[in-house]
Amino acid sequence: MKKYERLYEFIPYFETVSEEEVIRWSGSKKDAAGTLTFSYPIYDQQVLDFIKICSSTDLLDYHYLETIKLYGVSMEEGQEDTIRCADQRLVAAILTYYVRQERFCDGLWAIAIKNKVFLHLLNRLLELENKDN
Repeated sequence: MKKYERLYEFIPYFETVSEEEVIRWSGSKKDAAGTLTFSYPIYDQQVLDFIKICSSTDLLDYHYLETIKLYGVSMEEGQEDTIRCADQRLVAAILTYYVRQERFCDGLWAIAIKNKVFLHLLNRLLELENKDN
């Protein structure tokens, strides 16, 4: 069994799922007292399961911002080329970035799914693991 087998099980999901299928937004509301509640993302259960499994592995890099900076990666650009030649440390840092930054940028997971970032990260991780065996 591969080390991150539970994560690899999501590859078919990320190959076919669309942004529209994984997220819906709660409506903004104003209550009787005039307090405004902003909309927030509500994710498909499979996305939540993926994030939970990611968080339970030893893969997350709690110094991910420093690691990304060390590698000279800009997170504002497309990640496909960077991921294609990333080592496991950088894969872990980029994955951690997307997992953890959702709390600061609502909808980031949906963007990662739309841009196939999670798919590319899982494929690269699997490729690296196969090389080591």
